[in-house]
Amino acid sequence: STQSTWANSKNYYFLALLCLMAQNPGIDAIKRKFEEYQERDINFCNTTREHAFIAEIIGAWEESSLERFTEVQDTFEAATPFDELKSTLLLRAKQHLKTPELT
Repeated sequence: STQSTWANSKNYYFLALLCLMAQNPGIDAIKRKFEEYQERDINFCNTTREHAFIAEIIGAWEESSLERFTEVQDTFEAATPFDELKSTLLLRAKQHLKTPELT
C-alpha cells in the first residue's frame, strides 16, 4: 500500500541518516545527504517527526551542543522510543560530539 511505502521510505532515510551520523563524515556531508533525501522523497519533509528530529540534531551538532543533542533525543524518545539499533547509532553520534576534534 502507499501508506506502508511512505512509512518505509521515511524510516529508511531516518535510519540512513543515523548511520551516517554514527560514522561521522562531518556535518557538511550529513547536511548534503539530508537535503538529498528530502529531494528524493517529498514525504520525508518538515512535517514528519523524523525530519524535525534530524534537523534539530544537525543544529545541535553545528553548535557542538551535547546538551541540545540530548534534549532533542529525549524529547523524541519520550513519544517514540528508539529501538536498540537507533539507540546505538545515536550513542555513537553523541560520542563524536563529545570529542570535538573528530567533528
